[in-house]
Formats: sequence, structure tokens, C-alpha cells
Amino acid sequence: MLGIIIDSISTFMYSKLLVILLIGAGIYFTIRTKLPQRSVMKNGSLEDLALYSGCGSLRSSEVHPH
Repeated sequence: MLGIIIDSISTFMYSKLLVILLIGAGIYFTIRTKLPQRSVMKNGSLEDLALYSGCGSLRSSEVHPH
């Protein structure tokens, strides 16, 4: 009896509710933190480009121009 109840709750959680919660949380935190992915991805791409081109590591002024 208890196994059936746990199985039905588990099936519901992992099929619908969990997906909705994860997508909702991702959208909420993206809006709440004002889209930091853009600047983080840009800086990470610049660092990767420098490392793979043989330049070593970049100084912070080269990665974060102000």
C-alpha cells in the first residue's frame, strides 16, 4: 500500500512537476539576476580563446575592458 502511494507521487513528480519547477526556477533566476549569462559567457569565451591561441592567461584589464 505504501509502495503504491510512493510510486504514484514519484511518477507525478518526475514526469510533470519537476520539469515545470526547473524551467520556472530558471526563468525566475534569469530575470531576477538581470541576465548575467551574457557577460559571463563573453568573458569566458575571451579567456578560452586566449588559452587556445597560445597567449597564456589574459590580464583582467584585457578580459574586462572598462
